[in-house]
Amino acid sequence: TGHKNHNIMDILLYFFHDIETSIQTILSIGIIVVLYLIYKERRNTQELQKEAPITQSEPLPPRNFTKKELLEFNGEKQKPIYVCLKGKVYDVTALGSHFYGPEGPYSAFAGREASRALAKHSTETEDLENSSIEDLTEEEKDTLEGYVGLFEGKYPVVGFLVDDQ
Repeated sequence: TGHKNHNIMDILLYFFHDIETSIQTILSIGIIVVLYLIYKERRNTQELQKEAPITQSEPLPPRNFTKKELLEFNGEKQKPIYVCLKGKVYDVTALGSHFYGPEGPYSAFAGREASRALAKHSTETEDLENSSIEDLTEEEKDTLEGYVGLFEGKYPVVGFLVDDQ
């Protein structure tokens, strides 16, 4: 029986060695795939940066925008990207196109008075189309003020929102 146990032990050791080798192989392949995906993503990002970026307009004196006029400035058709907060219109094109541009995660706010929606962290149509901020909670008002501070320090003011004539 000692000889039989020895053979069984050899078989088990060989079997577990094969499993360990298989796991190492799978992990190695996984690491290679992840590294390739990272490389591919970086390459795509570099190619996108080489493409013609959305052009930022030359600094103009601030002007008035109606909501309808503001909608045109959403980054489509090579137009600048404007976002309005509390009646001030900011040009976010140069530093924010990857956020607010057509493919960006915050594109819903481009070309809009976004105070209510940003304060509520909402992309719901009812919040995007409603610029009223009087009924916001204190926490939402604080959130909005945080965004206003961010925009003031980062983006140039290009105008002001006015009522439709």
